[in-house]
Amino acid sequence: MMLSLFVRRKRELGFAVLIIGLLFFATGCVRLTKQKPGEEADLSGPRQSVVSYPLERLNRGFGNMVFGPLEIVNRLREEVNRTDPVNGFLPGLVKGVLWFGLREVVGAFEVVTFVLPLKPILPEFNTDWLHA
Repeated sequence: MMLSLFVRRKRELGFAVLIIGLLFFATGCVRLTKQKPGEEADLSGPRQSVVSYPLERLNRGFGNMVFGPLEIVNRLREEVNRTDPVNGFLPGLVKGVLWFGLREVVGAFEVVTFVLPLKPILPEFNTDWLHA
């Protein structure tokens, strides 16, 4: 008696999770479009599906968390190049630490909420200066 009740509850819970998941992805797909009702579809840009957009957001979040420590070096380098090594060291270090913290927090937020169709919060980290 108890086992059949447990199996029935488990089946009902699984069905409820499946329905909620399908509704979540269906409404997420609708919110990704910028097209208003009655407008022609703009097919000039790349299309993002319900699967590719969350994966892109998850990738962006992990990228923010990985490249976060490089913000310290990048901001320090930019400030020293903008002014001089003596006057640019401390402001560059402070900016770098603040950007490091911001990029880590935003990266963790994007990883946790990767299924939500939200726009990017920070621009991608520019790694061009690493090759020079």
